[in-house]
Amino acid sequence: SPLYLQVTESGPNNARTVDGGLPTLYVADEVHDWVGAATVAHQKIENSTTKRTNGRVMSCSTPGAYAGEPSVGWRLHDLGEKIVSGHHDDPHFLYVSHAAKLADYDLEDEQQLERALRAASPGLTHRRMDRLKRRYREIDRASFCRFHLGCWPDQTRGSWLEDRPQSWASCGDASIEPDDGWPMWMALDASLRRDSTAVLTGWEMPDG
Repeated sequence: SPLYLQVTESGPNNARTVDGGLPTLYVADEVHDWVGAATVAHQKIENSTTKRTNGRVMSCSTPGAYAGEPSVGWRLHDLGEKIVSGHHDDPHFLYVSHAAKLADYDLEDEQQLERALRAASPGLTHRRMDRLKRRYREIDRASFCRFHLGCWPDQTRGSWLEDRPQSWASCGDASIEPDDGWPMWMALDASLRRDSTAVLTGWEMPDG
């Protein structure tokens, strides 16, 4: 069938300029940066495109700055992961992700770092692989995992856990039982009025 590609010259940030067309193909790039008005624009063109029986929407992106951000990229990534894990079913949504699961690799080990890079970029040339392995020492760990391993950081830039992506999520592992010998801290956030009071306990595991 004929292809009708809608081109929006004003860019994705102006949602008022994208109504009315019925394209058969809509391609959006770097959608982790699409927030606010750009999100509205993306949704409007999605709606226009999928009104056609042969309409297709393709959105691609590197991971965003943090998991759960209010972007088109995170919305689509979150949906895709739910489909892969079996928590949601949508036969019309194709989700392709190239990412390394950080829990499976010790990035300080050169061979494991190479395997992680290969998991995120199966087509890496040897020259590019060598460059990326050097890059691991040149930039902060969170940025490396985001741009070269395809991982959504679970904390914001500048966080005290920035050099340990995914570590915050692992703190919620219910299978870990604190040992009597582990150092423990308690924190109290007290309220004065019309608020909640929180008491938090935390243990330091032997691996730090």
